[in-house]
Amino acid sequence: MLIKALEDSGWFIPIEREGFNRLLKEREIINETRKNNKSSQGESLPPLPPLLYAGILLEGGIISYDTNVVTGGFGAKYFGLGGHIEHRKDQVTIYLRAVSVESGKILKSVSTTKTILSKEVQLGIFRYVILRKLLEAETGLTTNEPPQMCVLEAIEKAVLSLIIEGVLDGIWALENPED
Repeated sequence: MLIKALEDSGWFIPIEREGFNRLLKEREIINETRKNNKSSQGESLPPLPPLLYAGILLEGGIISYDTNVVTGGFGAKYFGLGGHIEHRKDQVTIYLRAVSVESGKILKSVSTTKTILSKEVQLGIFRYVILRKLLEAETGLTTNEPPQMCVLEAIEKAVLSLIIEGVLDGIWALENPED
């Protein structure tokens, strides 16, 4: 999720490090193949260009997922007919910091919080309609914000905050200062 948010921002070029050993192994195979094979002119094929290196490391993650931060509701019944409404708020907090690879200095750190909402509405009836005949019916609807989407929104918000605060603090600059 973070890599996608960084790519979408247009400010960062993410570099592969998670599968770094597999990447190095593939590059080794390619370089060996190029060394052992000749081009159509009989020359050795050139080696691969060097890998990109990171100027900054981005560290952080989900530091908090709090459930039932706020809960509440309301309900009423009158002669067996009624309903209730309930709501719940959870929160996810993301921490993100940019670290200079050259100096090890923490350039900027940000944290963002996203609220995750859940709501329930329920209606029902419980009533004798005629002697010894009971009517009972219930219906309801629950909506929950998808937690994964809320985490993604919090990550995107953290990346945006890192960019904006970094520009305001002079850590990085806009291509066009007029923006």
